[in-house]
Amino acid sequence: MNFDFTEEQILFQKRLKEACEKIVGPGYMERWPKDEFDYNVLKDLDELGLLGLNAPEEYGGQGYPLSAVESGIINETLGYYDQSYVTILGGHFNCVEMLVALANEEIKKEWIPKLCSGEKFIGYCFVEPGTGTDLSNIKTAGVQDGDYWVINGAKASVSFCDVDAHIVAVRTNEQRGSRGISLFLIPDNLEGVEHFVYTDFGLKQIGRGDIAYKNVRVPASYMLGSEGQGFKNIMHIFDHGRPGIALQCIGAAQSVMDLSYEYCRQREVFGQKLSKYEAISFGLCDHQTNLDLARLISYKAMWLRDEGRWNAKEAGQAKFFGCEAAFEATWFATRTFGHLGYTSDYPALNKLADIMGFAWGDGSWEVCKMVAIREIAGVDYLPYERRNKDSSYKVMTGFEKK
Repeated sequence: MNFDFTEEQILFQKRLKEACEKIVGPGYMERWPKDEFDYNVLKDLDELGLLGLNAPEEYGGQGYPLSAVESGIINETLGYYDQSYVTILGGHFNCVEMLVALANEEIKKEWIPKLCSGEKFIGYCFVEPGTGTDLSNIKTAGVQDGDYWVINGAKASVSFCDVDAHIVAVRTNEQRGSRGISLFLIPDNLEGVEHFVYTDFGLKQIGRGDIAYKNVRVPASYMLGSEGQGFKNIMHIFDHGRPGIALQCIGAAQSVMDLSYEYCRQREVFGQKLSKYEAISFGLCDHQTNLDLARLISYKAMWLRDEGRWNAKEAGQAKFFGCEAAFEATWFATRTFGHLGYTSDYPALNKLADIMGFAWGDGSWEVCKMVAIREIAGVDYLPYERRNKDSSYKVMTGFEKK
């Protein structure tokens, strides 16, 4: 059993950390209160070729087979400095992967080179106001009209809701449940697309909000994959995204813990350093242990995906345990700064607010526990009846349970 990254992964992690130290870290506090995303930082960071990393060379990418573990390294490393950039890159990688796998040649040639160069950015929107994580019951519907689909509905909690296009889950068959859902690439400039941006407490830069589709006419060629296969392809993303979110939160928490370690070495109270007091040192030890455990389960979930194996349990565990461990560690570390932790001189509360958003994003902690207990103890622990008692996970994702 080997818990080490490969030499190539260690080198990549080192190069990414050096770039983030220079490009992303210095402006975090200045960017944090703003509600506009600084794409220039992302383009400067692209000296590593991140935007085109997992795109084929014929579409302007590097043709690198980005593994799940390597995407986790990106999430954790970038998350240490600014989670906003993880959020857009994670969506970017997933969308590029989906376009490569599902789009027709015309769409690939039109969109992927622009995504690789940073000329265009896209995201995805699946969640709706009335359904949340229950994606099989989405209401956004499409009706075919010749060479077009007419789309009507609303999406909620869309990160970067004002980017150039979104991959959208649409119900194209009212009778088939989850098998009646299809995916479309919907450009943002089509008539009938409207945005409503939230005022969030943290991660303000990601422009989270609602998108409404009112009689939007989408060319039939913009359907991604076969009709009715959308739910399957969405599930393929979630068990990758959840441990990735955990790792970015772990990275953010680790940055605050590291600040606390240094502060407690220097701060003197009642004649000795804070680091000498067990109330401080034991608390830091407890939270660092939880972060380390969360990191292990998160990378295990990523490794299982790379192995083509079933990772729903580990992905759910990573999301709820990792994000909660990150939140609690950051909150404890913030308190070690005393009153300074409540000031803008330290990024602790800012990062706590950023982490807090992922109590809900890509599945609440409670939903992730529901997924994990289903895998641990069986479908009797689900709050709803499941059609396929054995599980449709293999059918949906192509991964084997081993």
